[in-house]
Amino acid sequence: MIEYSKSNKKAAVIGGGLLGLEAARGLLNLGMQVDVIHLSEYLMDRQLDPAAGKMLQRELESQGMNFYLGKQTQEVLGEIDVKGLRFSDGEEISADLVVMAVGIKPNVAMAQNSGIPVNRGIIVNDYLETRIPNIFAVGECAEHREMVYGLVAPLYEQGKVLAKRICGLEGKTYEGSVLSTKLKISGVDVFSAGEIFEDEQAKSIKEFNEWNGTYKKVMIRNGKISGAVLFGDTKESNTLLSLINKNADVSEYLNAGASETSVSLVTSMSHEEIICGCNGVTKGDIVTAIESNGLTSIEEVKGCTSASRSCGGCKPLVGDILELTLGADFNKSNQKESICTCTTLSRDEVVAEIREKT
Repeated sequence: MIEYSKSNKKAAVIGGGLLGLEAARGLLNLGMQVDVIHLSEYLMDRQLDPAAGKMLQRELESQGMNFYLGKQTQEVLGEIDVKGLRFSDGEEISADLVVMAVGIKPNVAMAQNSGIPVNRGIIVNDYLETRIPNIFAVGECAEHREMVYGLVAPLYEQGKVLAKRICGLEGKTYEGSVLSTKLKISGVDVFSAGEIFEDEQAKSIKEFNEWNGTYKKVMIRNGKISGAVLFGDTKESNTLLSLINKNADVSEYLNAGASETSVSLVTSMSHEEIICGCNGVTKGDIVTAIESNGLTSIEEVKGCTSASRSCGGCKPLVGDILELTLGADFNKSNQKESICTCTTLSRDEVVAEIREKT
């Protein structure tokens, strides 16, 4: 894609979800004109409500993206090289490069051919067992309580339950995973976790500040925090995710307010709680690594445990666990992460220098 962008200037990204938007931002960074085509009427419709989705669209349009919403791609035009796209309503656009980011489809062929019952995925119970005794399934091919997860974090949770089951150990059943999302596009702060839509039983607390471009919705079902959407200001994301994961009473959120510090949040977490969903690293794994290996920085924790190695979204929590574990020995100035070995500047500092000198 990088090589192709050097001689071609118009890209089309099919899919306005998380990965599609991050791909589109990358193509913009390469100097391409980018059209994003999305079947829904607003962006990231699996993770955001219409209000947040429209705010995200306006922000990304200001960065240079163009959107075709409510459009279904019918045909890729061109014989050898891509020339464009045709939508189901007959409209056509030109494109030199097409990127598809349209989700996953579970591969259930082997199970189906073996007589194992499937729906969208291979149907499993709370022990990850299929409807054929002693045959199990985990990950993107498994369907649990009518839900198929296309992320790695639920796989780690399923794997732990299955491992205990196979070893004959007592343990909790798998009751489903709370999905959380952070959009990793510079200057765009978006967070979503748990359920995001109201119904007769689920209500919400909303805050919308059009001047500052911020939006917050906290979902409440049966008096418990069940989900959240944040746009423009995501500093509460870790707190809200923790409350959602432990099915906390709404009073706990209202009473905590701004007084809840990030370190007090990790203090309340159990050692089994996953901090790094990308690599399945728990709080206990990080604490043990710090204590056993004398780790003092986020970089050292990353190298030892892989926590924050992938998307980096858990980096603040890793820093808080370091501060909690080391106590008075914690050195905040030691936590800055340089963008590469040839400089002591962090990524944000490099960006600031570029903007100042441009």
